[in-house]
Amino acid sequence: MIIVYIVLGLLVLLAALVTFCLAPGRRRDAQLFKTVFFAHRGLHTEDGEAPENSLAAFERARQAGYGVELDVQFTADRRVVVFHDKDLKRVCGVDKRVDELTYAELSAYTLQGGQEHIPLLTDALAVLGDTPLLCEFKSYGAVSDTSLCEAAWPILKDYNGPLLMESFNPFMVRWFYKNQPQVTRGILSTCYEDVEEVTYWQGVALGALLTNFLIRPNFIAFDYQYKHKFMFRLCQFLFHPLSAAWTITDNQMHKDALKSFDTCIFEQFYPTNRVNH
Repeated sequence: MIIVYIVLGLLVLLAALVTFCLAPGRRRDAQLFKTVFFAHRGLHTEDGEAPENSLAAFERARQAGYGVELDVQFTADRRVVVFHDKDLKRVCGVDKRVDELTYAELSAYTLQGGQEHIPLLTDALAVLGDTPLLCEFKSYGAVSDTSLCEAAWPILKDYNGPLLMESFNPFMVRWFYKNQPQVTRGILSTCYEDVEEVTYWQGVALGALLTNFLIRPNFIAFDYQYKHKFMFRLCQFLFHPLSAAWTITDNQMHKDALKSFDTCIFEQFYPTNRVNH
């Protein structure tokens, strides 16, 4: 019987530890999550007229009444630009990394062969006006390097619209937790089984949301295709955090996602029953 009690006690301690690690922060901007859908990298098109993360895509999203999700990272000369990938191959057809080129050098390339160029964050904000903004901080350098947060915050702090930040990197989210706690912050997560950039155990911790105790996120942005993962569902069951599903690509996915998520990050279609902010 003593062994049984010891095992039960250890299980209780383990459950308490997991619950502590998993717990998010308090809910913020709940009404925004209920009323605004976020256009993934802007309301972009495949024909090059309004490429992803371009000023044209942001303007289209603003005019349509959607929020905007965009990505920020550094150039070689430490300018904060809006671009998703770590290199230019997919979007610009150039085999060079963004952080190896200055902003002037990047400006020589166009997006998807069209007329649009990689924008500075300052230029994107000027176009967005007061559009709800979900800003993802990319992390292509040392995982603990939060200098992008330090550089971007002076640009973002006077933004006229609702501002939310998110990142796959908990160190980025923690920077806002410690230094700008008034900003609504979210952790991005997915299934990390095929992600080469992280070790197995890092993937386990990140995919299971076990870094929440370091950052206490106000919302969780979770990969829609893995929505049934146990730890995400457990977090929803225990704490009812605000949540965003990514990336939703048609109305049926959108309808299904809103059964278990508060909002959606979408592309390639116009969500039905959208509302203006």
